[in-house]
Amino acid sequence: MGLSVSASFAILAVGFFFGVAVLADTAFSTMNSLVDAAQDAADARMDWARTRVALDNATFNGTLVLINLTNSGSTVLDVKGVSVLINGTYVGHNVTNATIGGVSTDIWSPNEKLRLELNVTASASQRVLVATGNGVLQYGVIA
Repeated sequence: MGLSVSASFAILAVGFFFGVAVLADTAFSTMNSLVDAAQDAADARMDWARTRVALDNATFNGTLVLINLTNSGSTVLDVKGVSVLINGTYVGHNVTNATIGGVSTDIWSPNEKLRLELNVTASASQRVLVATGNGVLQYGVIA
């Protein structure tokens, strides 16, 4: 009876250690995922805080709305992430041309000017809202 009790205790102890090892690995993996998610959120907040966009002007020339913007922050932005609303209506899908310094590109670096040409009907004094991909907003009025 002594040997069987010792053997069963050894089997239970080994099983317990394997179970604890699996639980510890799961806990460390979960903590890693949480730390990575918190770091991603902090990076996104930092990008948002470092983003500044100036709406230089917005005009309507009879056929196109022309919007000139300046990236006055320190974050490099994606031109494809820029959205435009005119009087509360999303018109981003109507962008016919997006250029920086006369060149079509997707990268909008700090201190560069972005020119958007939108094929929409608008009139003077309509409100324009420009949103960057990371959520920074800039308001203006069509002149």
